[in-house]
Amino acid sequence: MPLFSINLASNVPVYEQIVDGLRYAIASGTFAAGDQLPSVRQLAVELLVNPNTVAKAYRELEREGLTRTRPGLGVFVSEAAPRLCLRHRRRAVADRIAAAIHEALASGLDPEEVRALAEEVLEGALEGARRG
Repeated sequence: MPLFSINLASNVPVYEQIVDGLRYAIASGTFAAGDQLPSVRQLAVELLVNPNTVAKAYRELEREGLTRTRPGLGVFVSEAAPRLCLRHRRRAVADRIAAAIHEALASGLDPEEVRALAEEVLEGALEGARRG
């Protein structure tokens, strides 16, 4: 089963989707500091993409300081990566929440309705998570 999926119909380049998928996997703890990432070939086969695309994503992760390449051994998650990826995920989620709040206010809901709706949605999500 793949770590994440790629949407070939998306306007987001495939290598960026791979970078984001790996950031998420690191932020969620699927990969911890020091863990080895799948080889370029392995991930390319898993995601059904060109190995050059995965290699480009891995170069971007290294450029961001999220991974370290050990020649002859592979690509490993850096010590700083979990913290950096979690910060990135929080910022992305905050942006989505802000967009939803702006949309709700622009469509005529008052702030208390928005707050109540957000709490209702959060409770539903927590209940769903409890059920598995």
